[in-house]
Amino acid sequence: MSLNVSQREPIGFSLVIAALGVVFGDIGTSPIYTMNILFGGAGLSVEVVNVLGVLSLIFWSLVLVVGVKYMLFVLSADNDGDGGVIALATLLRRRSHGRARSLALLLGVVASAMLIGDGLLTPAISVLSAVQGLELVAPELTDLVPELTVLVLIVLFAIQHRGTARVGTLFGPVMLAWFLVLGGTGIVWILKVPGVLAALDPRYAVWFFQDNGWIGFLTLGTVFLVVTGSEALYADLGHFGRRPIQMSWLFLVWPALMLNYLGQGALLLSAPEHPGNSFFGLVSGPWLIGLIGIATLATVIASQAIISGLFSLFRQLGELDYYPQLRVSHTSASQAGQIYIGSINWLLMAGTLLLVLGFRSADGLANAYGLAIGGVTLITSVLFLGVQRKIKRRGWLAILSLGVVFLGVDLAFLVALSTKLFSGAQIIVVISGGMLLIMLTWRWGQDRLRSGQQRTAPLLTDFVASEEAQSAARSPASAIFLTRTARHVPQSLLHNFRHNQMLHRETYVLKVEIEDAPRVKLEDKLTVERLGSGFFAAVLHLGYMERPRFETILDLLSQSAYPPSTEHPSLFLSRARVGIAKVGAASRWRARLYAFMQRNTPSPAFLLGAPPERLIEIGVHYEL
Repeated sequence: MSLNVSQREPIGFSLVIAALGVVFGDIGTSPIYTMNILFGGAGLSVEVVNVLGVLSLIFWSLVLVVGVKYMLFVLSADNDGDGGVIALATLLRRRSHGRARSLALLLGVVASAMLIGDGLLTPAISVLSAVQGLELVAPELTDLVPELTVLVLIVLFAIQHRGTARVGTLFGPVMLAWFLVLGGTGIVWILKVPGVLAALDPRYAVWFFQDNGWIGFLTLGTVFLVVTGSEALYADLGHFGRRPIQMSWLFLVWPALMLNYLGQGALLLSAPEHPGNSFFGLVSGPWLIGLIGIATLATVIASQAIISGLFSLFRQLGELDYYPQLRVSHTSASQAGQIYIGSINWLLMAGTLLLVLGFRSADGLANAYGLAIGGVTLITSVLFLGVQRKIKRRGWLAILSLGVVFLGVDLAFLVALSTKLFSGAQIIVVISGGMLLIMLTWRWGQDRLRSGQQRTAPLLTDFVASEEAQSAARSPASAIFLTRTARHVPQSLLHNFRHNQMLHRETYVLKVEIEDAPRVKLEDKLTVERLGSGFFAAVLHLGYMERPRFETILDLLSQSAYPPSTEHPSLFLSRARVGIAKVGAASRWRARLYAFMQRNTPSPAFLLGAPPERLIEIGVHYEL
């Protein structure tokens, strides 16, 4: 169950620590590779103006993007306590009309496709960059680093089905130790080269651009790596609340990150002729082995948080009908947010391993990393400004002022990131574009299927009042018929009646309605309307973070004003079989893709958890 924290409630230390492992894993492991890429892969020379300029850009990027944009503003835009780009999109859609309503959710879906592409890269670059530290201890292992990274990732994905409930309590303390190590190692080098603190002056960023010109501007594409993971701060809002996330950032994460970046800068200034690995170079001797170990553990925890977040994202998309609903396993008896989706897990593993083996280095992966999340941050800003205008009723002056800052920073990063399209990022564009195509195709097919069902089925009220329904023989049992449209007769009911010439004593026509809110109050979940002649129209209202379960439906029905008279009602549902006949040549490929997904989608009965002995599934053929 998600945990929301009121702004007036005291913040428990344990909650702040727990947030470290889940919320800040991605952004907290960026120091392992960012400076190395800037002064290695990006080709910047180790000069005072470059080092101080880059550090100034890092400092002010963290201040503007994470501190101001997310911590002060975006975290306040929650959807009934829930966060993330989907929550923001559905919140705006709820208060919009016409095209703006559709556009809001479409932006959320586009951002989700980008997050999926980014989710493949994050475990790859994080774990690979940590394992690369072995090169300093045992240079003979250099060529084996990608293979060793693959082994670590295989173990990580293989244990996903066990969930994080048992080891999740260790995440927070380990990440606390990690941030203390980041800050401590940085302080040691800052004391040796205190002049590095001058980088906090924003003029060094300006002088960096002046000295490096267009190359300096393009460096923003690598500097952006320090703020990747910002979306996770917002997406996990529903699990921890705003204040624990803000306190963790302000008093631990941000200081630790900046101390480490400054420490790496001090190291570079002290040895410009041979910078080497500026992160692992902060320590030496036996301390190096310990740093490699905790860095690897921290990147595994960060990857775990990303994978779990993608499970939740796919479930949300399924509930919003932009992706087939998949088999979800709950891995915790106490926390509903801890889930496992097997098919998604293995697809993520395959994609991540291919990226590691294809790029083989953190520098190579950095060329592909960041573009997708840069698009997400821009979309988040657009949606946030829309919420401020339509829901918060902010004046145009406030909207324009925020827009200049947020969109200006986001666009600057995105333009710099776009140059990566020619050096590796095209693979993520293809992955994200493919996911978007799948999601839009599924929604297109579902809309056509729903439209076809409405055309072929009579109105429910007309069917109840018809002579054939009034005079039909009645079974003494009760039955529940699932439907997509509350006004029309379900196909399963029509086919059952035509074949058996019999109706049940009590017939509940049930529609599951997914609301824009993440959760629905218990008292508002089920509405039941009596239609007469033993027919009842029921609507189950669920949030997009909730799942319908057969036993829950029965419990709600039994507590309604019209409970079933029999103890074990049967569940009837139709299983669509899609054919391709009526679409034009331009849409035929889309119809075939939808038909393929439809054939391989789990049965609604499985998703509901209905007992086989109480289930009747009827196949119905449709032509697109």
